[in-house]
Amino acid sequence: MLLDLISYQWKCFEILYNHFHKVIECKRLLIKELTEEDKKLLLLEEELKNSKTYQDFEKQKKKIKEINKQLNKQEKDYRQTQINFFNNKD
Repeated sequence: MLLDLISYQWKCFEILYNHFHKVIECKRLLIKELTEEDKKLLLLEEELKNSKTYQDFEKQKKKIKEINKQLNKQEKDYRQTQINFFNNKD
């Protein structure tokens, strides 16, 4: 009976060990692959930064961002003007 219990415990331990060992190894491999792909992406990005087209693209994005910022400020100012107008109406 005791021998069966020990054998059962050992089998459980073995199953858990194998399971977690595989899970950890799989995760390690995926992290390694992700790191390699990130490096490739960074190299491509560096290469792109030197291109005239990419620089123009970035400038255009900045212009659009600035215009949106101005629009948001204008809208905020307009709302505040309306609030002030109605608050001073009394």
